[in-house]
Amino acid sequence: MTDIDQPDVPPEQESPESPVWNGWADASGRPAASAALPFLTTLSEASRARLEELLHDEHHPADTVIFREGMPGDVLYIIWSGRVAVIKDLKGETPILLAYGEPGEILGEISLLENGPHSASVVAVEDTHLLRISRADLQKLLGEQSPIGIEILGALGKIVSTRLRAADEARTSIVHAESRLARHVQRLATEKEYLAELERLRQETTDLIVHDIRSPLNCIEASLQLLQMILPEDVLASCAKIIDLALGSCKDVLNLVDSLLEVARMESDELVLDLQPISLMPLITDTVNRLRLLAEQYKITLELDAPAELPSIQGNTGKLERVLDNLLDNALKYTPEGGLITIAVRQVNGQIEVRVTDSGPGIPPEYRERIFDRFTRVPGYKGRRRGLGWGLSFCRSVIEAHGGRIWLESEVGQGSTFAFTIPVEAR
Repeated sequence: MTDIDQPDVPPEQESPESPVWNGWADASGRPAASAALPFLTTLSEASRARLEELLHDEHHPADTVIFREGMPGDVLYIIWSGRVAVIKDLKGETPILLAYGEPGEILGEISLLENGPHSASVVAVEDTHLLRISRADLQKLLGEQSPIGIEILGALGKIVSTRLRAADEARTSIVHAESRLARHVQRLATEKEYLAELERLRQETTDLIVHDIRSPLNCIEASLQLLQMILPEDVLASCAKIIDLALGSCKDVLNLVDSLLEVARMESDELVLDLQPISLMPLITDTVNRLRLLAEQYKITLELDAPAELPSIQGNTGKLERVLDNLLDNALKYTPEGGLITIAVRQVNGQIEVRVTDSGPGIPPEYRERIFDRFTRVPGYKGRRRGLGWGLSFCRSVIEAHGGRIWLESEVGQGSTFAFTIPVEAR
């Protein structure tokens, strides 16, 4: 609620027409009993008559502050009609609403009895009439050695006791809620550990399968190479394309197996790359030239935008070559016929930045953060070849192992840009 200053006009004073003098009826003319004023209705007629002599009437329009937190608590208020809000200031944060005050409730009794400042602010929510009594008048009344003072003190004590009991019940409820929350958090922690163990077992199973695949693939590759050596030239010439295709497929699968194993080792910090001073431009140029023929088959234009020279970097030639292969292959997979793929290279703030931009379908926002996770594929997006969703995960692991960063920029229907940076070699 907005803090609104007190109005300049003083509160209304008692008059023959004001509530305090109107037979204990509120501004609507209802008697106190029907207005449900618990404090006043607990007093005898004599006590109410004596209190009546000391009470004053105040009127506060809606959205005005009745008193602020920290102000001296030297007045006791009784809500006669209207509604107020009790607000706690949280030092630099948004104030919070503690409660609403309704007709019959009292305000400021704790600070009055403790002779301390108000612990919260009170604001009129709607047009509000209050009955007030000052500390001095209340002390005078309680100091009168009479049943009236004792009765009024007892009524105040009951209200304070009721509020303390409500506060204790609230604390008990909070303790129970915290206990339930703690049990819930414990269950979540147990489930998280269970899921983590499942992930570990899945990864171990994947690693075992990958290791088992490598041996037969090596045998197939070796057998094909042996055929190339022992077959008569005329027979070899007639089946050279088939053997070359089989060897190429073996190489592709072996590269995938190596990627799977290397990503797992890099994620567990078991793989340390052998980094040497290298120039990135020859790698980029060779990769683009190698895939240009494939791009022409798909009627896709490849454009390279790069300076003639770039500073050297500390890198691993084999791993970076596979990163470039993966990014360009991914762009070729999703770029339609007649499309354009641009490879832009530049030096930015001590980094070499490489950007591979395609004219494909783009990637929806909900997949842009996850696209570098293992086995992530965007549903409904069909490329020229079906992948396993592993290549981009490998790219991220390699680039981060080089001290760089890789990211995606994409708009649905406008293509995607996969970019990465690698620090320039320190001189």
